[in-house]
Order: sequence, then structure tokens, then C-alpha cells
Amino acid sequence: KNIVTETFIKKLRENQINIDSVDRNYLNNFHKEKLLKLNVSNVKEERIEEGIRKVIEEIKQAERLNFQFKKE
Repeated sequence: KNIVTETFIKKLRENQINIDSVDRNYLNNFHKEKLLKLNVSNVKEERIEEGIRKVIEEIKQAERLNFQFKKE
């Protein structure tokens, strides 16, 4: 994990949004897609859309951070 990913996950957890990578669903040395798992089975339906909006906001923020780190 890099600092941008760790910051991304931490900020979402602060908003009570827990995400997980799908890395453990792949065999070792197998091509891995860059995916996140978002489980909504224990979330009230009216809060799902709000949570997805927050995830999108954090993805955009993480992309900006990642761009800043790559520049240097």
C-alpha cells in the first residue's frame, strides 16, 4: 500500500465507510485488477447513496494527492 491508499482508507473509515481490496480473492502471482469491495448488506438503504457519494469524493481527492506525489 502507498500513502495515498492508506489516507484514502483512513478517511473513509472516519466516515464509517469500510472498504477492502479484493487482493485476497486472487491467487498469488495472478493478474490483479484494481478493485475495491464495498459491502452494503448491513447498511440502511437510505444511507447507501450517501456513502457512495463519499467514496467518489475520496477517490477524486486521492487522485489529486497521487498526482501531486508523482510530480515531485
